[in-house]
Amino acid sequence: MNRKSVLAHAILALGGLTLAYLVWTDDGPSREVDEVELVDCEPDEVTRAELRSAEKDITLEITREDDEVVVHATVVRHREDADDETQRFVAATDGVNEWLEQIAPLTARRTLGELSDEQLTELGFQGEEATPSTFALTCGGTVHTFQIGGRAYGSGDRYARLESGGPVHLLGNERLQAIESAEFRLMERRLHTFEWTAVTELTIEAWGQQKTLLQRNRLDEANAEWVDQASPDRRNEVFGNWLGAYPRMRVQRYLDPGAEPGSELAESAAAEVSMRLTIRGEDGELGHMEMRRVDRVPLSYYVRTETTRDWVTVPASVAQAFEDDARSVLGLDALERPTPPAPAPAADAGAETDADAGVEGGEAPAPTEPADAGVE
Repeated sequence: MNRKSVLAHAILALGGLTLAYLVWTDDGPSREVDEVELVDCEPDEVTRAELRSAEKDITLEITREDDEVVVHATVVRHREDADDETQRFVAATDGVNEWLEQIAPLTARRTLGELSDEQLTELGFQGEEATPSTFALTCGGTVHTFQIGGRAYGSGDRYARLESGGPVHLLGNERLQAIESAEFRLMERRLHTFEWTAVTELTIEAWGQQKTLLQRNRLDEANAEWVDQASPDRRNEVFGNWLGAYPRMRVQRYLDPGAEPGSELAESAAAEVSMRLTIRGEDGELGHMEMRRVDRVPLSYYVRTETTRDWVTVPASVAQAFEDDARSVLGLDALERPTPPAPAPAADAGAETDADAGVEGGEAPAPTEPADAGVE
């Protein structure tokens, strides 16, 4: 091998190493080399995304103020024999941001070109049995609307083209998965999004009482502890145990915007105020939590925070335990709970069978003794 050949191989090897390094250090979402760009858009330019289908319509409204991003989602399920069912909720910002990284810019795996009417029918864009969806992305004030056809065999990728017509593209299935099931994949179920290591103090107001707790060693989760502001040198494990269970209280369902707790029940009922938490950090308030309770069997609990914005329902068992422990924190006795109704006695299936067993003469059969009768 001559010197020129060796030099050429060295240059190629160096180029390959450089390319490998750039790929390894690239933090952006991966793109296939031959992908086709459909919408030139950056994630922070997207303000609305909408997917409409025969089963349901999903809308994400994205607002940005300074460093705060708020995403409101609406899911409308279409029913054949009943009115549409509408569900509104706050979407998790981190989940939405991750999805936006996949769709902005919006790219397709490849272009299939202009297709005939027969081919468009085969791909689910037209015809009597076709139920195409539409996907609209608003970026920088411009709305880009695509018609979504059927799924590619094997991969589940979607056929897509502009609503106005034109070539058909093959859209990666992962581009639409999150918005297709937004109520499961994107709903924000946390009551707060801040880190608890940032919390310096917490004030509870409930049942006419108030107490402020301070978090010591907050940056060391293993050794962090909560103390009473009024007696900071006195340790009390009740505080830590109480707040340790708080993150387990997760959102079950969002009430409609402006709806009051208890109004959504089959028999609406007024909710009692339970407590309010104010949570602060070094720079001021980080968040808050209001809790209300409907005193009926079963109990219903509602919470509103800076993250949920509207009232949400939370698991009654977790909320009840948290409420009971809050009274211990304040030095109060446990609440008197409504007594659940006694269960109905189980039917004696055996006796009923005997009565209907066709006994002649109207006499019941003689009772039999159990097999272990008289055994001590």
